[in-house]
Amino acid sequence: MTCCMHSFAWEDLCVSSTTQEAPPPQSLPTETLELIFDLTVASSRRDLNPNNAPLVLRKVSRRWRAIADGRKNLWSHLTIQPSQFHQANAAVASQWLKRAGATTMLQITLVAHGIHRRHIRRVLDAILHTSIQWECLYLDVPASSAKYVLNNPAVAFPALKQLRLEIDGHVVLKPHAPLLDAVRLLIRPPTWQPMTIMNLGWASITYLDIDIASGTLDYIWHVMYLCPHLDTLRVTAFINCMLPQRPVLLHHHIYSNIRKLRLVCDLRPSVVAHFLYGLTLPRLNYLELICFDDSPESFEWPMKAITDLRQRCLPPLVSLVTVGKRIFEADIIALVRNLKYLEEIAVVHENQDLVTDAVRALLPRDNAALEKQHAAYYQERAMAGLP
Repeated sequence: MTCCMHSFAWEDLCVSSTTQEAPPPQSLPTETLELIFDLTVASSRRDLNPNNAPLVLRKVSRRWRAIADGRKNLWSHLTIQPSQFHQANAAVASQWLKRAGATTMLQITLVAHGIHRRHIRRVLDAILHTSIQWECLYLDVPASSAKYVLNNPAVAFPALKQLRLEIDGHVVLKPHAPLLDAVRLLIRPPTWQPMTIMNLGWASITYLDIDIASGTLDYIWHVMYLCPHLDTLRVTAFINCMLPQRPVLLHHHIYSNIRKLRLVCDLRPSVVAHFLYGLTLPRLNYLELICFDDSPESFEWPMKAITDLRQRCLPPLVSLVTVGKRIFEADIIALVRNLKYLEEIAVVHENQDLVTDAVRALLPRDNAALEKQHAAYYQERAMAGLP
């Protein structure tokens, strides 16, 4: 009997110890609460929706509010969605950025599909006074609103480094952004020309991503001429398939120190080849050609142009991707041998990988093979009198 009583007492102790309530969140250390808040911020869209987790936490208690108001990683990012462009949110957006402080760099995203410009203007007027702190700006707005932001003589962007712009129609923009380094442009019909974006500080741009509905290849050549420090160029376009003429003021070949070039288009292979023949790219490291073309032309001419490019200026081309045209195994093998120093190649046609084991056998398989290939490349450059 005594043994049973002791057993019951032990069981009661176990039950009471295992059912003890966890401490309330408010008793957790401040560092833990800050970590919880930062995790909710990381997964948040950081827009004005009051149901977003960070904003809901802010309403739980005074302690949560104090933590939220002190976390710059929330207030330094502001996204305003189409449904949030209304008069009440103008003051909310202004207060949001005020919490970031006067010295914090800001990332601003404004998406205003189908919104009346009067509503957009109210929100813009509430936040443009912070433009000197804007480091990254994404504008997907009507052309008139883009002009109001970027052509406003009272608005400067001394800290702006990244600009992503999506607009309809042809409009000349004149932002003053001397530190601008990376630009992503989506320009819808009718056409796009480099001079659409004036005062852009072309000479400082190292990354440029252009998505246009129409145009010609000479625009792309002109961009390379405008951007002497361009490192990466990505172009997606339905381009006029006529053979373009290189700008008269430029050299016979367009010279650029670009390292990464990606072209997605509907051009005939012969036009792609014409484009490559017009380039001198001594630092080209990565080349991607995605051509959705229905003509019966083969990929023979672009392959010859790529080989010619290597022979003319000996770029350190190590990665080649082609998508859209069927290339036979023998031609791929010949291309790899002509390029000599490829480290990776992808050839895709109708979602089928055309790179065979015979092709892969020509590529370096380990670090020793890579080092040997690098040494051979630099020896060839030295023999050609190149640094």
